[in-house]
Amino acid sequence: MGTTTTRSTTTPNSNVAAFPRTPEAHQRTAGEGDTREVVLNGARILMRFTGGQWWNVRVS
Repeated sequence: MGTTTTRSTTTPNSNVAAFPRTPEAHQRTAGEGDTREVVLNGARILMRFTGGQWWNVRVS
């Protein structure tokens, strides 16, 4: 018995990047009272979301 193999030179997803999505793409919306800790140039900044804005609460 013989088998026939058909090969295609085009890829079906040639216009789609083959990289996983970054964590930034899955961030949720900040809610009132949420806190976040950020490290910037060696300084640890604690931020709290209130009134529609992120506010610096403490820098250490």
